[in-house]
Amino acid sequence: MFPIHTFSGSPYTIGYQHGVELTDSIHALWKLYHPLFGDETRALWERVAQYSTYIQQHVPALYREMEGIAAGSGLPLPYIIALNARSELIQSDIVNKDEKMNECTTIYAAQTHTLAQTWDFQNTIGDHVFIGIMHQDNGLTITQLMEPGIV
Repeated sequence: MFPIHTFSGSPYTIGYQHGVELTDSIHALWKLYHPLFGDETRALWERVAQYSTYIQQHVPALYREMEGIAAGSGLPLPYIIALNARSELIQSDIVNKDEKMNECTTIYAAQTHTLAQTWDFQNTIGDHVFIGIMHQDNGLTITQLMEPGIV
């Protein structure tokens, strides 16, 4: 049903492999999300820079993975940061001054500790979703349903 992509190594290497293998889908996803960010104002890119700084300081491994995705896909790093902060940007007053957009539906069942999310926000995104298996160099393996370019 969903294509499976396996990546392994350091955060940067995993990101780079992700970027190379899914270049076309990452560019397609950027084209889907980019109009939702509104006008490319200075305030928007300043917000992206703030998210970039925060991610770099607080979750440096994810930042390195995003650097790898940017290098592998050929998209500028700020675009990859914007994709990863898409929900925050779309809901911000910088982008959406008049109304807030609905996003994906998420449910949680406490008794079974089950968390699920739909892609009903943009059904065209589903064409690009894949299963990512990341074998990290620290021995941890993560398997998750993913959007291209997003960690």
